[in-house]
Amino acid sequence: MSTLNTEEIKPIKIFGWVLIVLTIIGLYFDGNFLLDRESPIYIFGQEPPSRPLIYFILVATIFPFLTGIGVVRLTKWGYILFKIFLYTAIVAFPIGTVVSFFTLSYIKKHQIKQYFGF
Repeated sequence: MSTLNTEEIKPIKIFGWVLIVLTIIGLYFDGNFLLDRESPIYIFGQEPPSRPLIYFILVATIFPFLTGIGVVRLTKWGYILFKIFLYTAIVAFPIGTVVSFFTLSYIKKHQIKQYFGF
């Protein structure tokens, strides 16, 4: 195995930190939306929103956060979640497609998998 170059993993770790920060910002807005009495999905209203909607919001919030943590810590599960994240984001045309395509290409070209213990 060749020696690992820390410069190659740097953009991936930055991506992980971006996921963490954006999730925290998203939590603020999700929380305001779910707890605002005027919101159509106010969770304490007369008719609470459907459970699938709440579960979707929770998964959509927790998944990128866990992915970011796993990427920053360079864990095997972080790599797997990161790949799943990129493959699902590829359908978010045009920005998600471009970011995912270039990130997946970078991962393959620089053999980033080795940094995660594979």
